[in-house]
Amino acid sequence: MQEFVQEYAASCPKTNIVVVGYSMVRGELNMSCPGVTPRMNSALCGPFSESLHSYCDYGDNQCCSPYPEDGNAAHHNYVHKYNQNVVDFIKLRLGAGWESHAHNNGNDK
Repeated sequence: MQEFVQEYAASCPKTNIVVVGYSMVRGELNMSCPGVTPRMNSALCGPFSESLHSYCDYGDNQCCSPYPEDGNAAHHNYVHKYNQNVVDFIKLRLGAGWESHAHNNGNDK
């Protein structure tokens, strides 16, 4: 994936790239309930740390204890629960470029 993003950025340097993942990096920063696989501090991502937006809901046993007896419903609800938050965050980060790109159907290499 890293190679693909680097090649695409080199071939289309004016293009904004948004990478969205699910369960890619698990855990919550400085949380008191570390869960099975807590993630590291996003500040370690250097220049990209301000562009990261992550979620770890209470009850998601992948990133936060205690482990609920509900089939880990919290872990499977992020897309539904935070969809609009993610869209708003992306639009905010892209700023005015979002509108011109959307009206150009993404053809602004």
